[in-house]
Amino acid sequence: MKTIFVLAVCSLAISNSWGQRALHAMDTCTKPHYRNYDDVTPEKQLDWLQKYGYAGIAWTDEEPAQVAKVAAAAAERGVPMTAIFFKAKLTPKDLETGPHFRELLDALKPYGTLIWVDIESSSFPKSDTAGDAIAVPALREMADLAAERKIETCNLSTYQGLGRAHGRCHSSGQNWWRGQTLVSASIFVMP
Repeated sequence: MKTIFVLAVCSLAISNSWGQRALHAMDTCTKPHYRNYDDVTPEKQLDWLQKYGYAGIAWTDEEPAQVAKVAAAAAERGVPMTAIFFKAKLTPKDLETGPHFRELLDALKPYGTLIWVDIESSSFPKSDTAGDAIAVPALREMADLAAERKIETCNLSTYQGLGRAHGRCHSSGQNWWRGQTLVSASIFVMP
């Protein structure tokens, strides 16, 4: 019942105050480990998103087969997987993204999903030029990998307050991202 209430409130916001701006749900409303009950499947919750007028859903990094399954189910309902959230760790040697980044890009190729990267680092402070020297080329490579798979928009940014690249991308003047930055919250809005 909590999910229905949240969706109903957000639907009201769509019609009354946000005009033509599309509202996209976060995966926290559909993943089993975020819920206190087990009787509502992600597919059923995608049905709710469709019913309440959501334009899409953002997802988080999982096994490629699971991501492909949810992306297909969301697309069937007209509520596409608009973005996927990846955690990356910036170390003194590399930007680590996880073992299946390329496979996830392959799974998302038919859907045009934005790639949303949250960079965390205990090695570099925000906007550190030494960290930029490692992060920016790695992010360019990630964007190129997405472009090779015809994922036209690759959004590389961070979740407010957690990452290190948010200040880095703005202070360095580098235009290495493709796409637009999303507003991060339990829901997000795209123009």
